[in-house]
Amino acid sequence: RTRKVGFDELFLDLIVVANIAALGHELRETFVGWYEVEKFFLLFQAVWSIWRDNLMFWNLFSHVRDVVEKIGVFLQVLFLCGIGVGAHDAFGSAARWVGFCVWLGEVLVNSAIAVFGSTCSNPSFVPWYTGRSPPAIWGFVAFLTNIPILAAAIIGEGRDRTIRNLFWVAFALNTARSSFLPVFMNIVSMKYRPDGIRFAVNIEAMTEKFGLLTIIVLGESLLAILFEASSLITAGNRGALYLSSLIGVTVTYNLFTLYFDVDQRILPGAVHVIRNHGYLGLLWAFLHILLHANLILAATGIGLALRFSSQSLSESHIRVASEAVDMSGLKAEGFKAAYRWLLCGSTGASLIISLIQGFLHKPAPYAKHRLVRFSLRSSLGLLFLVLPLAGSRLSALAYLGILGILISACTIIEFIFVEAD
Repeated sequence: RTRKVGFDELFLDLIVVANIAALGHELRETFVGWYEVEKFFLLFQAVWSIWRDNLMFWNLFSHVRDVVEKIGVFLQVLFLCGIGVGAHDAFGSAARWVGFCVWLGEVLVNSAIAVFGSTCSNPSFVPWYTGRSPPAIWGFVAFLTNIPILAAAIIGEGRDRTIRNLFWVAFALNTARSSFLPVFMNIVSMKYRPDGIRFAVNIEAMTEKFGLLTIIVLGESLLAILFEASSLITAGNRGALYLSSLIGVTVTYNLFTLYFDVDQRILPGAVHVIRNHGYLGLLWAFLHILLHANLILAATGIGLALRFSSQSLSESHIRVASEAVDMSGLKAEGFKAAYRWLLCGSTGASLIISLIQGFLHKPAPYAKHRLVRFSLRSSLGLLFLVLPLAGSRLSALAYLGILGILISACTIIEFIFVEAD
């Protein structure tokens, strides 16, 4: 049975957009090093996990647009909004608020999965002759895997490292729940069901939703460009801002093209990994959280590079002004090593992860250029991972320019190869 995306589901996606924008802006304003990246990832994975479980719920039970669903969506939006509101001090003074919002969001959707899975008369949910329903087990296990989040919420402020560690534990447990639990349920169902029927999801809806969230995440790069440009533009740096913005948009659109038109393009005779292989399909889905996190980090790097590009090219104007007034504090500090690693490392990681996802699909019988594309993309990704070693010899604009030129060339070549296949 196919399902249609409901308006409530789209509204829930809207608050996910807002959370990504809030986390990205927070990271750009506070970024110094790993400490801030860790904070971003722990909050992002919490939002991503709630989004993923809601996707699972709607794929299983579709939309009914009744009062219960409306109340549930409203509460989910409320909890997700609470995560974004407290993001600035999520592991400090707002730790209790953020922790309870994450925990309640997970509990709400997985309680619904457990209840509906236990009472639904859909033939695909018939127990495995063992008296157990797969969705009910999924919902119950979610209670256990999110206990560390509840513990973090109870601890509250004053235990920054402890709370972060508990979020890491929850991430590991939820990853195991979404990766190994379906494998276990599949093994058990095939063992106890002589008819061979196994639990499944709406594949097309699942892949479309992952694609939609990828577009949302890529949009963070555009938000970073527009926000930084609008807040920095002056008569002295207008050219630098426009040039940096052009390169940033180029990088973003090429990442978009590589994901949708190259890596996730299913050629005639090929088979999507979710339809072809259950276990590799789970890996494909899991890799999205790493891809999305790296794309947001790359967006942060683009925003910071744009900021420092405009500063470096307007230093002469600052020096002229500082002759009359002491404005030495406005002088550009330079594109620091942490910023270089953030921009280049996350972009390179995004290229490699997207490539791996594309190679998980069953290839078309005449896809002769797959190995060539693999060699090209992996080499480019590794080059980006070591590019920051060039140090301060390259400016922020130079780093952006190198990324833009090389990614554009790679995208054009791979697109032609895919068309040839």
